[in-house]
Amino acid sequence: MVWAANRETTRSEDVAYSLMGIFDVSIPIAYGEGAQRAFFRLVGAIMQVSNDPGVLNWAGKPAQIHKLSTAFPSTPACYFGHPDNDRSLAVDEKREFALTNRGLRIDLLLIPVDLVTRLIPPATSIQDRATFRCNLNAFKISGLTIDGPSFPVLERTGTNRYAYSLGIINYTMIQGESKDPILPKSCIAYLLMQLKGTRTFSKMALSVCQDWKKVETKTFITFDLPQDYTVAKRSLLTTVWI
Repeated sequence: MVWAANRETTRSEDVAYSLMGIFDVSIPIAYGEGAQRAFFRLVGAIMQVSNDPGVLNWAGKPAQIHKLSTAFPSTPACYFGHPDNDRSLAVDEKREFALTNRGLRIDLLLIPVDLVTRLIPPATSIQDRATFRCNLNAFKISGLTIDGPSFPVLERTGTNRYAYSLGIINYTMIQGESKDPILPKSCIAYLLMQLKGTRTFSKMALSVCQDWKKVETKTFITFDLPQDYTVAKRSLLTTVWI
């Protein structure tokens, strides 16, 4: 996908259309729809034939096509710097995700995180930097720093209006009775955000079926766990719309 980012074409939509053969998908050609909509449809077609959530692992600006979803990349350039393949576990079961009227429906392993510090840049800079932490026993994350164009976290009163979670992508399921998710040492995740008061946490788990927003970030989000493989509680596996 990355090599197509700098490809020059006579028509902007051909950047997406030229990738159909590589991914063995077909979408109707509609010149005049614009490069972003063509690429949006291409990614949607790839989702329908692939069980690899890696196509949804990107950083940068989201496509402004779906009214509610922020889960689709705007251009192939969003895949620059994609984490190495050795950071991912092989997906040995059909992973279901689908675009709906509420956004992209996908099962993610959600880890609640707290905003620790936020560095607001000078007016001449477009980069915002925030640090997050997680205190769950299996996910001790003390200082995960994420860069983005903006983190809309504070009201004028200085209070935090938003709740955050890491939505881990590269998990797989243990075969057997427990069917618990298993994570590699190096995890890949989305940073997700929603208004406080719209989610409910138990001590160790999130409620299911929630509407979240994928936060725009400058770089891919990766972090390491203490062990080579970590078995997580199945209750953390959550169906979300993003």
